[in-house]
Amino acid sequence: MSMLHTFQGSYEVLNGDVTGEIDQGDMTQILDGSTPGYTYQHNDKPSIAKQLDNAANGIELIFKGKDVTENSDFGVNIWGYRVNGSAEKICEISGIFGTGRYEDGSSFGGDIDTARYYADTLVVTSTHLTSVCVADSGNNRIAKTSFDGIGYKWLAAEFFDISGAAEAAVSGGAVTCEMAYY
Repeated sequence: MSMLHTFQGSYEVLNGDVTGEIDQGDMTQILDGSTPGYTYQHNDKPSIAKQLDNAANGIELIFKGKDVTENSDFGVNIWGYRVNGSAEKICEISGIFGTGRYEDGSSFGGDIDTARYYADTLVVTSTHLTSVCVADSGNNRIAKTSFDGIGYKWLAAEFFDISGAAEAAVSGGAVTCEMAYY
């Protein structure tokens, strides 16, 4: 007899507090296949790549902005790596922050900081083998995107445009990509 096991994890940071002064090179340096530290090789993964739990099958992503403005936008590439495998671009996401606010975690039950917003709109250009889905986009709630993990062992969220956080970088503005898997 076989049994299907489904794991539902809570959200955890995939790539957090990315500002206009991005800590993955500069805003124009993304994986290009030839620059050291930015190749597609499994042994040249960027430091932002996060190892996934073995239970990860389906991946869900949400985005949060700290000290950004409503309707500011961002762009991010999502990359997957298999064990001893090359970087595979899963998708490119363009997002916009809505008016839905979140707490920073230091004062649960307290006031919600008005400068902390969830992305409420996501537009995805997929380069994945299977579907990349978007849910609840454009409804001023928490937009989500999900895809099949198809054996990836590491994921990386590589931001290449952060208009709201770049303008707010001096005051601590940042964008965070959080993931949950099932």
